[in-house]
Amino acid sequence: MTFTILVIDDEDLTRKLLYHCLTRAGYEVIEAENGVEALTKLETIQPDCIISDVLMPGMNGFETLQHIREIPKLASTPVIFLSSRADTDAEYRGLETGAQKYLFKPFNVSGLLETVEMLLPVC
Repeated sequence: MTFTILVIDDEDLTRKLLYHCLTRAGYEVIEAENGVEALTKLETIQPDCIISDVLMPGMNGFETLQHIREIPKLASTPVIFLSSRADTDAEYRGLETGAQKYLFKPFNVSGLLETVEMLLPVC
């Protein structure tokens, strides 16, 4: 079974890096460059996991996750925040908003992949 991961990040380079790392690990990756685009895509897809930046123009990652959690089919979808905002207040807010993990940029690829594997259902 192939798992689908939605990557939400306004930085093109970060999205490409995540796409490369995750597809090489065997995941299907869907990209969105902001929260609004992600919510539009979530109308037709149901990812197994979501990786989102926090600092994005328009709708930040916290606001995006609040909207995601209002969608019944996505209420329990694992979410990982991956952000350059590396402070305990942001980490606490991310977890309080409903994310399962809050990781900091720059990130360790093997650590990110371990986190994704840990959060995905066992099949």
